[in-house]
Amino acid sequence: MSEITDWAAVVIAVAAVVLSGITLYWQRRHDRLTAKPLGTFEYLNTATKIGVKLWNNGSGPLIIKSVEISGTDNKFHAWSKDFFKLLQGKFPRSKSKNIVRTELKGNAIIAGNSVTLIMCKIDPDDPYQKMEKEAIRLILNDFTQMRITYADIYGNEFNQTNPFEETFRNCY
Repeated sequence: MSEITDWAAVVIAVAAVVLSGITLYWQRRHDRLTAKPLGTFEYLNTATKIGVKLWNNGSGPLIIKSVEISGTDNKFHAWSKDFFKLLQGKFPRSKSKNIVRTELKGNAIIAGNSVTLIMCKIDPDDPYQKMEKEAIRLILNDFTQMRITYADIYGNEFNQTNPFEETFRNCY
């Protein structure tokens, strides 16, 4: 009887170790999923503002690796100071409140928050500011999509590509 009890104890111990390993695997998988970011773009084109925001709609911090934009040639270009230097001649001198953020790599966005990539807020009664907003709309209209590469806190990388669709095609 003692031998059967010994074997039963060994089987129960092995089963407990296997079950603990399985539980550990599922717990780690759950922990990684609960800290997963989800990057999305918000395109704004209203009577008083035009712009692009990057949102983290996930449950964990989003760490930006790169943001790229493509034109009608479908080639992606880095969203950077160099990229905006190419466009500098097209941007009018600013009287409105403009934000252009170009240093994004390595920045983190906590869950539920956003970072503004480009934003032009205007006084709709000022004709100069209306022209400025229209100039920025025409520049953004030349692009077809944006792509972000980002990571979670565990180093896993993700890509999200969003088309501009009709956002900047219309003037308000």
